[in-house]
Amino acid sequence: MDRGARLFWSILCLLVAATAWFTVGVERQRAAHLARSESELATGALVDLGQVVDGDTVTVRAPGRPPVVVRLVGVKALSRAGARDAASRVAIEAESALASRLREGPVRVVLGDPRQDARGRVLAQLFREDADVGLELVGRGLALVYLPYPFAEMGAYLEQQARARAEHRGLWAEPLLAARADALIEGWQGGRE
Repeated sequence: MDRGARLFWSILCLLVAATAWFTVGVERQRAAHLARSESELATGALVDLGQVVDGDTVTVRAPGRPPVVVRLVGVKALSRAGARDAASRVAIEAESALASRLREGPVRVVLGDPRQDARGRVLAQLFREDADVGLELVGRGLALVYLPYPFAEMGAYLEQQARARAEHRGLWAEPLLAARADALIEGWQGGRE
């Protein structure tokens, strides 16, 4: 093998080794972060709202602890699009309702099972004055019941969603959004996300 080929293969091996080393380090940090997040919240913990990330995700903070990202179990809010369409309006309304409800005082956490999603967010129900905030969003038509991961209260959530639909609340008042919501629900039932 000539000198140029040896140099090429040496550099390639060095790059592969560096990539493997970097990947292992990132995975270790990620695992440590996930373990810390999960250990910082327990069922029954009282927390305060940090910030609303979107209509189904917030950061919360227990006294003396770093913030933890929480994804509401059983709830899927619409995404805020760049345009000012009906979906964006409902997404903004969901975020506002979530912020308003959780900002009012201490929030009780009930961890889900599994405790985290694939993105490392803690899965939990959040209660304000014994009211399930996710269930309230569904009942107001500001969020959908998220079906891929069954949870104990799914029946109550589906009941609230049916009531919101029948009474044309929130997204159910907009025929195009209702059709979009039905397509999402159908996709979840078929195992697609």
